[in-house]
Amino acid sequence: MGVVSYVCRGIHAAKELINHDPNDKPFLKAKPEVFSENEGIVINNLISRLNKEEKDKTVSDKLSVPIEIDKMVNKSKEHLDFFLLKAQKEEGSCSYLIESSQCDFVGGISKERPEMRLELVKFVKNHVVNEIIGKVDLTCERAVSSYSKFINIGSLIINELKDSISKLGEKNEKIKLLDSVSGNEHISSDLTDHINKHASYNVEPEIFHPLIVKYYEHKAESLFLPSMEELETLIHSVVDSVVDRVVGQLEYTKSLSDSELKELLNRPTGARDAIHFSHLV
Repeated sequence: MGVVSYVCRGIHAAKELINHDPNDKPFLKAKPEVFSENEGIVINNLISRLNKEEKDKTVSDKLSVPIEIDKMVNKSKEHLDFFLLKAQKEEGSCSYLIESSQCDFVGGISKERPEMRLELVKFVKNHVVNEIIGKVDLTCERAVSSYSKFINIGSLIINELKDSISKLGEKNEKIKLLDSVSGNEHISSDLTDHINKHASYNVEPEIFHPLIVKYYEHKAESLFLPSMEELETLIHSVVDSVVDRVVGQLEYTKSLSDSELKELLNRPTGARDAIHFSHLV
């Protein structure tokens, strides 16, 4: 009886997969439901099955689990939040939504976009810049507030980041990759479109940031990308340099008389920066 039941479940899952049209929104769109403890148990179970070794997966695991996960995360934002939190721990579940959103379906065949590695480099470069801005703001906010007219922190960060990438890149080829890309990444926007297309609610790209960071961690070595530890070294190098420069500029600005400050403020931004840098080098 158990074998018959097992086979029937496999046949049912196969039929669902065969009949699944990825462009058919009603197929995946579930009725909005309130997240409950029991729903969390179901999601945890699905994640466990998703993370099984390939050789240990049953037909039901391979065919039904992805469909059931899609239905679950589409019920409510709370369901998605729970999945995103729990899925980060292992590579299989961490990869699931990202790789689903990065695939184009042609004739029922999933084809991964070839530029995924490039998109990860763009993502992590933006992540590095945001981390630097956050740490610099935290360190310099009070000191700079009354002198913000005289200090262009944005330019300092950009210049110091380029210098640090160049210096660290002399010994680490992977760090050089950050200097080869520019512009916005599309991983988070693809995820957003993927969820908003099928779900009973809408989300913004920021919700996926922690998941993509973890995905990057899982993939960095195999894709020959800088590790998170190497990126932290870069971040701290830039932050330390920027803070030192800001402190130097503050000391110089504070030493000026009122008339000198007024003259400095009336100069074009580039000329102001040139004066500041001449006193720091």
